[in-house]
Amino acid sequence: ASIERSAGEADAAARRSLATADTANAQCSGGVDVGGFGRGGTVTATVRCRVELSDLGLVFLPGATTVSASSTAPVDTWRGTR
Repeated sequence: ASIERSAGEADAAARRSLATADTANAQCSGGVDVGGFGRGGTVTATVRCRVELSDLGLVFLPGATTVSASSTAPVDTWRGTR
């Protein structure tokens, strides 16, 4: 997302990446913060997945948990935005 030329393109790229990931059984959702998009700024993507504990090999442990992660990437200072 951080190599795209506009905030809208960055958002769309991050959402496409989540859609093509192998998340069919994980009940995942994601969000993208492009508020800092611009030369020298940042783009942050966050993904949250609900994971059944039995899917983790913990057969005797019932229930589910939500795991989340986020990553921030810098936008190149010298990259054009047009």
